[in-house]
Amino acid sequence: MKNNYLLLLLFISQFAFSQTQEKLLSGKINTLQNVAQGVEIINMRTQKLVKSNAVGEFKIYAKSRDVLVFSSANFEDGKKTITAEEFKAGNFAIAMIPKVTQLDEVVIDKEIRVGENVKDYTPAERRLRAGTKPARLNQGLEINNDAIINAISGKSKQLKKELEVERKQSYLEKLDDFSDEYYVADLGIPKDYVEGFKYYIIYDETLTTLLSGNDKVGLESQMLLLADEFKKVLADGK
Repeated sequence: MKNNYLLLLLFISQFAFSQTQEKLLSGKINTLQNVAQGVEIINMRTQKLVKSNAVGEFKIYAKSRDVLVFSSANFEDGKKTITAEEFKAGNFAIAMIPKVTQLDEVVIDKEIRVGENVKDYTPAERRLRAGTKPARLNQGLEINNDAIINAISGKSKQLKKELEVERKQSYLEKLDDFSDEYYVADLGIPKDYVEGFKYYIIYDETLTTLLSGNDKVGLESQMLLLADEFKKVLADGK
């Protein structure tokens, strides 16, 4: 009887240990129409990034309850928490929704305003404006052939994606103004998940708006709400 009890304890400890170990999992992205090629998948705990292949398949190292973030220019962003069952099986799937795109209205402004409401653009914003503006005024009306070519080749989508990456990077840099102690002690985020939490919250529109402003009280309040949401995701494993 004693030996059976020891064997049971050994089995339980081995099972618990296996659930905490990282292993290579196979993933599949399902969509209604578009092929999910080139989707970026990042493990929020390890910060490791992989991309899906031509049929939406990928492999990534993870463990049970790890949170994965999916990002693509052609699909709505998604999140996935690895369940114990999926970890044990070694594979899982996620559905992604294609983005609805719409052509912007073409407006040709013939007036030139000097010194009024001048905006400083980032490098990615300048590339996007130069590559997607259908017409420009340069000693008379000139058709921007590059914009037409870009629209056909899909380069415009890539330029928009670069701009989005640049913006997210700026949000991450602003979040670095808060110390690790703030995330752990004040927000209650586990130390190993602090960087993952930052990636989690930069997809929240309310937070990114507050990051761009000077409302520190509102920013910290929103971070508290998102911290509770993030911890619930980790706890529920859903």
